[in-house]
Amino acid sequence: MENFRQVNIHFTTDDVRDMIQSTGSTANVYSAIGYLSTWGLSYNEVNIYREPNCNDMVAVYSVKGTNQLRYTIGAVWDRYKLAYGFHS
Repeated sequence: MENFRQVNIHFTTDDVRDMIQSTGSTANVYSAIGYLSTWGLSYNEVNIYREPNCNDMVAVYSVKGTNQLRYTIGAVWDRYKLAYGFHS
């Protein structure tokens, strides 16, 4: 395992602001990004994307420089519980 992890966030600060305004919670949005950034430390690269037109995010984990299978987790906003759920 590498001694570092590369985290690539493929959305803008405007996207984050929009998610915060839509969910009403800075803490939930930042916690979801943090959770996706730190999950599965055996993978040394993670790419995090925002799903278009909603508050959901998807993270794709991989071992850089190998053909190892990748793993994907989604952070899905539940508007009734007012919280993110994480699903693979």
